[in-house]
Amino acid sequence: MQICRGLAFLSYLEVRSAVTFAAAAALVAVFDRPTITVNQILVARVVRQEERNTAMATMHVAANVGVAAGTALGTLALLQAGRGSFDAVVIADAATFFLAA
Repeated sequence: MQICRGLAFLSYLEVRSAVTFAAAAALVAVFDRPTITVNQILVARVVRQEERNTAMATMHVAANVGVAAGTALGTLALLQAGRGSFDAVVIADAATFFLAA
């Protein structure tokens, strides 16, 4: 799932119009939206019951740290507005999914 999410986010590198943006956004949504449910199922199957709350909390903290880091990176990209900075943010985002896999 994480590899598919990373590949889907890389599709933003090919956006050149509203149509290609809509296609990329739809592709991202297909793989991004079910992630919370899939993670919960994975934890339920792999983690012992008494450790599930801790596992889920750790995953949520990691996600929140990722959002905060992404916000900071996005802010830096906006300060250097241009295709190169946008591409760097997209590649960095995709890389985080590949690392998570």
